[in-house]
Amino acid sequence: MKILNLGITNYQQAHELQKTIINQRLNNQIEDTVITVEHPLTITLGRDGKRENILVNDEVLKEKSISVFYIDRGGDVTLHCPGQLVMYPIIDLKQLRPDLHWYMRILENTVIELLTIYGINAYRKENYTGVWVSDEKIASIGIGVRNWITYHGLSLNIEPDLDYFSLIYACGLKNVKMTSMKKLLGVMLNKFEIERILVKIFEKYIYDTNS
Repeated sequence: MKILNLGITNYQQAHELQKTIINQRLNNQIEDTVITVEHPLTITLGRDGKRENILVNDEVLKEKSISVFYIDRGGDVTLHCPGQLVMYPIIDLKQLRPDLHWYMRILENTVIELLTIYGINAYRKENYTGVWVSDEKIASIGIGVRNWITYHGLSLNIEPDLDYFSLIYACGLKNVKMTSMKKLLGVMLNKFEIERILVKIFEKYIYDTNS
């Protein structure tokens, strides 16, 4: 599995790179690939996204230099910003297990195991995607699939400015509060170490078809 760490990269560039790698993977020109990245302040709306779930008008978005993208992943509205780790796995599920429910559980379990290592008790919430701690959400998940090649993925709040999330109804849910590893642990965190562990756990789960 190839790993590409983009650092802080704008959303459009990362999205175009995903599309390039998807085409290469479809043609067996590249192995399974995981992109890790942080984005500048960005709002995306998935296939179920509604503009009213962005709680400020276009003028405010422009003043704050917030980019908005309508994209082809599942789910509603999501916010990306520095301090949030985003992982985009581009994986050929045909060669593993062509089962999207299984794949979504892999993403959730990856985050849950990572958080357990850091002493955070996280869980999946019935009828919702993502990962939760108590009644707050710490990771969001939204995927796309093309001929069983996955793209988009998950975002984990390590140390973002949580005030940004007041700009949206996260995932289109009015009563959802977001949290972060830094808020829960109260210490400075090594983002590069977290990224390394997250990818390692994901690789373990994704190639274990009995998981």
